[in-house]
Amino acid sequence: MADGISDDIDALFDATPPGVSVRVARALSAVSAQARDLLGAGLESVTGRPVQVADVAIKAATYSEVETEFASLPHMGFEVRVAFSPSESHLLGALVQLPDLGTLLAIETGEAALADADFARAQTATVGTSVRELLDFISITLFAGALAGLEVTLSDLRIGQIEYTMGIVSDVARNAPSVRVDLSLMADGKYAGVITLVVPEPFLDRLADAAAPEDEVEPVEPTPLRRGPSSARPGSGPSAGNDDVDVHPVRFPPLPEIRGMPAGGVPRSLDLIMDVSMRVTVELGRSSMTVEDVLSLGPGSVVELNKLAGEPVDVLVNEQLIARGEVVVVDENFGVRVTEIVSPRRRAHAIGGM
Repeated sequence: MADGISDDIDALFDATPPGVSVRVARALSAVSAQARDLLGAGLESVTGRPVQVADVAIKAATYSEVETEFASLPHMGFEVRVAFSPSESHLLGALVQLPDLGTLLAIETGEAALADADFARAQTATVGTSVRELLDFISITLFAGALAGLEVTLSDLRIGQIEYTMGIVSDVARNAPSVRVDLSLMADGKYAGVITLVVPEPFLDRLADAAAPEDEVEPVEPTPLRRGPSSARPGSGPSAGNDDVDVHPVRFPPLPEIRGMPAGGVPRSLDLIMDVSMRVTVELGRSSMTVEDVLSLGPGSVVELNKLAGEPVDVLVNEQLIARGEVVVVDENFGVRVTEIVSPRRRAHAIGGM
C-alpha cells in the first residue's frame, strides 16, 4: 500500500496543478519525495506511532479563501519561519483542525475542555513543544545538499484567530500569490487528520533557485584571451608584437587535504574557543509597537507580548535560540531552569556558525 501511495504522490508532483505556475510546481517537486517520507518520520518521532502522508492536494489559493473556510472550524494556526540566511527568511502558514490535532498528539482538544483558559494554555504549550521538535527534525534531515543551511522554526501559534494568522503571513509576503498544500495523514492504517499549508509563491521561487540541480546549469568554459597589437608590450621578449599568442587563466593544482580538517575548511573541534565569553539573553517575549505607542508608555502601562502566560522563556546566545526554560528564584536571584534544548546544529551555529 505504501508503494502505491508514493507512486500516486509522485505522479501528482509530476503534473502542474491548476492555477500553479510551472516554476512553483518545480519547487514543490524538488523536495516532495524527501518531504513526504521525512515528515512522516518526524511525526512518528513526535507522536510515538507510525504516521505517513497518504495524499497531497495542491492548488492556488488566496489568503481570504483560506480565512473564510477556517473561520467556522475549531483549529490551531501556526506561523512557520524558513530562513535561507540570517538576513533572508519567509513565513508560511500551517493550520490543523483541533480534532485532528488531538488525534495526532493524543491530547484533549475538545471545545468544552479548552474553554478553561489555564487548560488551553497548557495544551497550547504542549503542542508548541511538539511542533518545535518536528521542525528541528525537518531542518536537520530534509534540508541537505543544495538546500543545506535552511532553518525552519516556529514563529507563533494560537487557537483559532485565522484572520490574524493569515494576516501575518500575507503581510510578510506582501500579499504575493500563495499555494495551498493539504497533507492527508494516516496513522496505524487509519485517517489521522489533515495539515494545511499556505505557502507564498516568493518562498517557492526562492526554493526553486536553491534546489536547482547543478547539471541544469551549463558549464562555461574559460574563453582564451587573444592578445592583439594594442596589448603587446615593447621589449617583452620573443613574443612581443606576436598577435597569435594565447593567454589563458592560470590553473592551479588542487591543494592537498589537511588531515583533521573537514571539507569546509573549518575545524569541528570547539576546544579553541571553550574559554570565549558569550552573551546569554533570556527573552520573555516580543512585541511590535509604533513610535507613538512607545512614547505613550508610563508607570503602570502594560505591554502585551507574543507569548501566552506560562509558556517557556527563550534562552538566546548571540541572538540565536539555543534552549527554552522556566523562570525560577535561586537565593533571591532570578534564574532559568532549562526544560528544552534545541538541535546541536543550531546551538553550534549560535556560538560561531561551526
